[in-house]
Amino acid sequence: MSHRSVVQSQRKINLVPSPISKLPKKETPQAAHAFEEYYALGEERSLRALVDKVSTNLAQLGVWSRAHKWQERVIERDRIEMARKRKKREAEQEKMNEEHAAWGKAMAAMAMAQCKKLVDAKAMPAQAAVLLFKYATDLQRLAMGDATETTRLQLQDADGNLTSAGALLPQIMVYLPKKDELPGEDYGR
Repeated sequence: MSHRSVVQSQRKINLVPSPISKLPKKETPQAAHAFEEYYALGEERSLRALVDKVSTNLAQLGVWSRAHKWQERVIERDRIEMARKRKKREAEQEKMNEEHAAWGKAMAAMAMAQCKKLVDAKAMPAQAAVLLFKYATDLQRLAMGDATETTRLQLQDADGNLTSAGALLPQIMVYLPKKDELPGEDYGR
């Protein structure tokens, strides 16, 4: 190989970026502390607001922020924190629902026993007994995630027959205009 081709091959090698240069830089303790302070700023978070807290100039904070991907880290930490809070809230809600279900069941049993005594003694109207029982069972159903009421939409057709809205949906869909048939862009705004 000639000297010229060796030099050319070395130039070609130098043009290829080294994989080592793509590795993230190790974050210094000062940069890590700055990130923690930056994260703690919450909604007021900005590099300008951070300058006074860490006694570092804005340009250096910008270098650290880019080099150590502060924005991505903030988003990821927020996502993890929201997931943790959601799981905690769901566990608390589940515990509360179990307690309410147990209370509702106990209250329903007490209501039935008390109602029986009062009705037998003719001291409580039947309507009050039914209402008390309904409240107790509603609490139990709500705690178990069930509905206490169901609403059904029925429509009357031209012949006077009642039909559920779900049964008419395919017919209603036929009459909806296609997107390109709608009037101007501001239609419906």
